[in-house]
Amino acid sequence: MSAGARGALFVAAMLVGCAALDEGPSGAGGDGGPGDLARDGGGGLADAGVPSIDAGAAEPSPGVPADPDRSGDFSEAPPSGVDGAGDVAGRRSCYDGADNDGEGGEDCEDPGCEGLASCCVGDGDCCGPDPAAVALGGSYVGCADAESCLRAEDVPFGEGVRGSARGIVPAGDAGGDGGFAFGAFDLSTRRVVLDAVIDPATECGVGCLETLGVGVGVAAPPSGSGQVVSASVALVYAGARDEVGLQLGDRLVRRVAREGATEWGLVLRPTGAVALTRGGVSVVEVAGAFAPGPAVGLVYGRSRNPGATAPAPVALASLGVETELCDVPGTWRERRALGQTGEAPSLARRDGETWIAWAEAGALRVAREGVEGALERLEGPVVDAAWAAGGVGDPELWPGEEGWELYFTARGADGTSEIGHAALGEGGWEVERLGIGGAAPTVAEAGDGTRVLLVRDAAAWRVYTGAGGAWAALGGSDLDVVTAPAEDEVLGGASLVVHDGAWQLHLARRRGTRWRVALYASDELVAWRPLGVGLEGDGEGFDRLGVRAVDVWAEGPRLEAVYVGDDGQGGAALGRTWRPATDQGSR
Repeated sequence: MSAGARGALFVAAMLVGCAALDEGPSGAGGDGGPGDLARDGGGGLADAGVPSIDAGAAEPSPGVPADPDRSGDFSEAPPSGVDGAGDVAGRRSCYDGADNDGEGGEDCEDPGCEGLASCCVGDGDCCGPDPAAVALGGSYVGCADAESCLRAEDVPFGEGVRGSARGIVPAGDAGGDGGFAFGAFDLSTRRVVLDAVIDPATECGVGCLETLGVGVGVAAPPSGSGQVVSASVALVYAGARDEVGLQLGDRLVRRVAREGATEWGLVLRPTGAVALTRGGVSVVEVAGAFAPGPAVGLVYGRSRNPGATAPAPVALASLGVETELCDVPGTWRERRALGQTGEAPSLARRDGETWIAWAEAGALRVAREGVEGALERLEGPVVDAAWAAGGVGDPELWPGEEGWELYFTARGADGTSEIGHAALGEGGWEVERLGIGGAAPTVAEAGDGTRVLLVRDAAAWRVYTGAGGAWAALGGSDLDVVTAPAEDEVLGGASLVVHDGAWQLHLARRRGTRWRVALYASDELVAWRPLGVGLEGDGEGFDRLGVRAVDVWAEGPRLEAVYVGDDGQGGAALGRTWRPATDQGSR
């Protein structure tokens, strides 16, 4: 589900492929639904006998961008063989793993593709404002002493630093470093730019002890003599060589002549890539330079005489710090069990209230999230098992304009399935059949208010748009091809959201006995970009072996999810997690 998306958009739908159903680990459906979509056949869903809206043989839709301002003009096709976003074929070329135009850039790296919102997902340079950013660094010129230069949050270490008319001077000596720590960074989700203005040492020849490092590390060393900094990533000025080097841990991987430049910087991306800049221009690029995670900023170094004026020691004249939030799949955090077992949970928010629905003992239950995340169950089931001859499942909460709504699977005694709908009114829940065959519904809303319903049947994914009895089926997608299960794999439930101008689909997949959730992105629900594993087992606790039946809610710079955790002991504990993700990504 999603609270909405920016820009006007429609949807295009899904057709193609074929797959059958296989029994999952939880009876008829591993995710609490009617069965798992499998490659190797078996019993399955059917919509025979259900008064379904037929997708028909409509012409494939070219799709409409989720956000025209971001995704560019989709009305003109790019030249043949060129990666670009002009038409459906062009957009598919952005996800095919090939350098179609021979210009040296594949897929989202190609200039013709980088404007796609779906290409922003997982891109360490497509980021937005960081809501957790704090003021760091500043100008250090004219500081009488260190106390007047540093911020209250800055923490000196080793031999500390000294103030001077030229800036901060590291007070380390031949026996160890001196410096200070600034800020705390989550390098797994942030793009961090450090800009340093370095006033070089004077009269510093071979063997001169003048160094200054600016970078990040796992932790700062304590105060006292003999402390040696081992930064994860740093730019290091060496006065003896009049050079600046890129330091990765204990390795100096590249040295660059200073050539009179005083402005140096680091660009740290959540992909683990780093760039060393001189005068704002990249001079060294290293992919996989560090392991993204928590880090602190470090300024450190050594000096012949930190209090001297002639010869002058190296000084840090100013430090600029900029952080941006990116959308990095797989960075879920703060997992916790909800103290409830069940299947196919769903989460939504309306008027400041968070509700969670799930399937339990054949019925559909709903609870409010109370104080400290505790679930406050509503009295009685929303839909009882007896409402449909074969039972009900797969609840999907939606915050309708008039009140709460719930979509679900209604199973017939003959094995058919169709989509049911419940709306909460003054007299309670009003339940109906939508006349749409299929199962495991997931709902999202486009920026123009068009509601989208994605369901699956025994043959394919299907998309419907509209609401209130005016549902229309759309066709023309490669989703079935992109998500096709491998030989030994089955598919489970899916969750569709709109976030930062792109559709994001989280899909449960099982290989052997292990469940994980894969992520796919699209600008228009036609061409899809696979992004790999989005959520998997935590290695310990209630979800140590796997995650299935996920449902995602997108709101602001944040994605929240509920899911069923697999502990390997047959448990079905409901869990909750979240991750930060920009909703204003740009390059």
